[in-house]
Amino acid sequence: MQPESPHTLWIVGTSVSIEHDGYVARLAPRARERGFALGNLSIGDQTSLMGCMRLMGVCASIRPGDVVVWEYSLLDTLLTVFDPHDVHFARRLAWREALARGARVIVLLVAPKTRVRHRSSRERRIVADARSLGLPCIDTRELALKLGIANAASHYRDDRHLRRDSPLIDAIAAEVAALLTAGAPSACRVPREWARARRTWRWLDIAELGADRATVRKIENSLVSLDALALMPGDAIALPPLQRLVAVGCVSTHGSGGVWCGHATCRPASTRLPQALGYDFLLRTSGIACRNGHLERLVSAPAEAYRRGAWRDYGQEASTAPGEVLVFGALVETAASPADRWLTNLHSRKRAAYEFLRRFV
Repeated sequence: MQPESPHTLWIVGTSVSIEHDGYVARLAPRARERGFALGNLSIGDQTSLMGCMRLMGVCASIRPGDVVVWEYSLLDTLLTVFDPHDVHFARRLAWREALARGARVIVLLVAPKTRVRHRSSRERRIVADARSLGLPCIDTRELALKLGIANAASHYRDDRHLRRDSPLIDAIAAEVAALLTAGAPSACRVPREWARARRTWRWLDIAELGADRATVRKIENSLVSLDALALMPGDAIALPPLQRLVAVGCVSTHGSGGVWCGHATCRPASTRLPQALGYDFLLRTSGIACRNGHLERLVSAPAEAYRRGAWRDYGQEASTAPGEVLVFGALVETAASPADRWLTNLHSRKRAAYEFLRRFV
């Protein structure tokens, strides 16, 4: 999906980065004037886990001199149901991949309406990482101060989106445009903390997941274009040796089925798009509800797999109906320290308790 141009400005962000007449629309002509084509990878209602997947999916096209704008702090802050350690690690993995390929990274923090004065703990961690790498960081809180905006919350039309008449939108575009022509930074030294091999993740694209053995479907609309593996109920794809499947990248439709580990004692994870959402499809991340601890394959769950019901990750509908599953990749963990495994298990237990209590609310 890379346009023809000497360099590409890759936008990796939330719905803020794909809004009609938003900052990206206003930035696009300025980017072209500076010799950059636009590659927008943004997906709304997801965290840096999705941002990492989207960037890893095009990493072969990232070249020295490209620029990556990373705008996921908003939903990393608001979507607390996701494991914060996974979200944090996914962001670091994506930044390292972009920097290793010679791209520059610009960090963009768009404050939630409820946090227009102070950064969240997750934002503070993002800024600390940006500073440790020498990355420029744009924060709408600082832009509001420059513009003399005393009540920044009044510039929002909901909890996360700025009003289209807010001068903050033009200010974001101007700040990013100015950084496009900044001189190339010196080589980033990865901090010692990052270099410790506590965790090892791999991105599995559809080729590694078995594109030669499964039907490949082109998924596209005006904002998204990608290939996905289409698995009918009962179809399975083998996984390489792994310690944990962090998340599956799936294309959710109103007819999607469940992705399953194949163990009779485990529930499928529904990938169905809620009926209340009037889209043809949305990209989502989903965990796997595997209690066996030994995951060797991904299966599109057949009818008999739903004897124990279904599980659903954030943004999915709890459905027990078999259907086609569309997978565009997966993040897997091949190694982790005991401390990291303990943190993962702790979050899983908290998440299970939350899902249990939600049934009664």
